Parts: sequence; C-alpha cells; structure tokens
Amino acid sequence: SSGINAEYGCFYTALPPEQDLILQKLREESRAAFLTRKSAALLENEELQKLLDLLEDNLSPPVEDRMINFEDYLKVKDQVSPKCKDYFSAITFSKLYKKDPHGRIAIVEFFLYVMRKVWLQQSRIGLS
Repeated sequence: SSGINAEYGCFYTALPPEQDLILQKLREESRAAFLTRKSAALLENEELQKLLDLLEDNLSPPVEDRMINFEDYLKVKDQVSPKCKDYFSAITFSKLYKKDPHGRIAIVEFFLYVMRKVWLQQSRIGLS
C-alpha cells in the first residue's frame, strides 16, 4: 500500500480532528484561498462583451451568416484576455462545427458555449 502512495501520491487525507484548531483553521483558510483563486479566474462581464465584439469584428465571409472559420477563430484567440484563451481550442471548434460548406462555426453558438462554461464554474464555486 505504501508503495502505491509513494508512486501516485495520496488521494485522500482524513479531516483534521475537531480539537486540533490550528489544522481546522489552516483547512478553512486553504479552502477560502482556493475559492478566491477560482473566482478570480472567471470571466468578467466586460471580458465576455469584448469577446463577443471581437467575434463580430472577425466574421468569416459570407458575413451575413455571423460565422467564423478556424483561421479567424485563432486570430480572435490572439486578441482576447489570457483568461479567455482557454476556451479557444481545436476540440471546442470541432464540437461546434456543423458541416458548414465554408468550414465555419456560428459565433453565437461559441459565445453561448463560453457563457455556459462560465455559469457552470460560478455555480460550482457558489456551491462550495
């Protein structure tokens, strides 16, 4: 058993006993710091609005369809905030691709995907 822990690390640590106030306080502070870091990593409304503006400014022809191809998608990725870059992956693009003859995805679908991810993260933090 100790060989497995040495190789892979410990996956579970028992809660500190109630009488050990220092460990209890350390656990609370660690949890609060973790939630603060996660909250800071969430996209703000201004960042979401800038993302939508950038998507609309980089539409791929024909522009009346409000769609973007992968090349323009990568251009937008280079212009967004560092927190926003994580949402721009080839996997995400391929998940949203619906056999458009010009190889594009709808910017509204991508924006809604990002919004759902942000809401999910907010909900997880709120439940913690």
